[in-house]
Order: sequence, then structure tokens, then C-alpha cells
Amino acid sequence: MPSLIVDQLLARPLGELLAPSDVAAAIRALSASDAARARVTAWLAVAARALGDDVRPLAQLLPPPLAAALRELVALPVTPRRATVEKVVDRPPVRRLVRAQVLAMLVDFTRRATSPFTENPIARGLRAFTPKPLKQAVSGEAERRAADFADTAVSEVLDGLAADLSDPSRAREQAEVRVAIVEGALAVTPSELVAPAAAHVDRAVDIAWRALAAWTAGASFEADIARVLTFLLGGDRSRPLGDVLADFGMREMVTFWAAKVLA
Repeated sequence: MPSLIVDQLLARPLGELLAPSDVAAAIRALSASDAARARVTAWLAVAARALGDDVRPLAQLLPPPLAAALRELVALPVTPRRATVEKVVDRPPVRRLVRAQVLAMLVDFTRRATSPFTENPIARGLRAFTPKPLKQAVSGEAERRAADFADTAVSEVLDGLAADLSDPSRAREQAEVRVAIVEGALAVTPSELVAPAAAHVDRAVDIAWRALAAWTAGASFEADIARVLTFLLGGDRSRPLGDVLADFGMREMVTFWAAKVLA
């Protein structure tokens, strides 16, 4: 009897087993469940505590073959389009951050460059006789020019970054940067990743649940689900589940597991 049920299940088209209306109903039930929300919050809190105490680098947690494959993948000579890079990096918060750094460096450089003169006793004496309005005007003009230069520098930095990251002739250097970033990420520990966010688990779940509830209440929700399933299943929608599993070398394993569960 269990084997007959399994055979019937494997013979059903994948599209019937993953009907958009059924998937939509399951997501709606999840978003409306307080118990599910509490369970997810509790699980994340436990995971955050466990990971927060783990000081091993991610490179030690990831199986060596997978880490090697990750390095090899990011080293592929892939160069994005310049417009794509600009969409990612040229954002107002990024500009403000870079501008603040440039301005701070300019002010620091000016202070260092003028210190041999301002620290000279004669220069300090002459400064004492300089009218205060004049000193304020000179200082204000210097700050204005520094701010103007910083604005120009930010644009040049971001433009140069976009140009370098989208130049096919620099594919090798781009790959080296990606590999270096991955190496840096693999050197990070779970504790370093999780600890700063551990105190915000409840808020993060609340944000996710509110977004899920708003999505399920929208008029396009079921159409969105249908569109995603159509993309994921593609031409396999009408194929039997067993045939699709066989393509991935998993039919026998799933058949054995299902028969064992139903026995």
C-alpha cells in the first residue's frame, strides 16, 4: 500500500503538486499564524545565541571543497555593465559617506600643511594682530572651497570606481578584488556577524511578518505566486514529479524515504 501511494505521487505532474492557489494559501496561513511567528522568533534567538559564541572563522566552518569552489567562482572573468555598477554604488547615502571622508582628509591635510607656519612664534605673533572678521572670512572661504572640492571629488571617485569595475580590460584585477573580498568574508567569525544584530531579532521578525501580511493582502499576491512558480518550474510543470526527481538523481532516494515514512 505505501509503495502504491508513492507511485501515484511520483506520477502526478509537478504543476498539480505546486498549484499557485495552494502555495498562496499556505503562505497566507503562515502570515496569519501567531504560533508560527513565535516559533521563528524563538528559533532565531537560539541560533543568534549559539552563533554569537562561535569565534571560528567562516573558512573553518565551510567544507574546504565548497570554499575552494566559492573562490573559483568569484575569480571567473565576469565584468558588469557600467550602468549596473552606478546603480549600486552611486546612491545619496554613499555619496554623503564618501564626501564626509574626503572633507575630513582635506581639513586634516590643510591643518598638517599649515602647521609649520602657524606653530612658528613669528607667525603666531602676526596672527594675533589679524582682525577677527578677516580671520573668520578666510576660514569660511577655506571651508567653502574644501566643501566644493569634496563634492567634485566624490563624483570623480564614484565615476572612477564605476569605470574600473566595468572595464573588460581590467577583468583580472576585478576578479582579484572579488577574491580578496571573499577571503575577508571567510575570515569573519559567526560571532562578529551575529552579535551586532542579536538584540534586534524580535524587530526583524516583526518587519518580515508585517511585510508578508501586507503582500498576502495585496490584489496581486496570487498572480505574483503564479509568476514565480512559472519561472521556477518552467517546462517541468506538466512533467511527473518522478521524472523531474530522476533528472537530479533523486528518484530512488525519495521513493525509499517516502515509503519508509508511510510504512
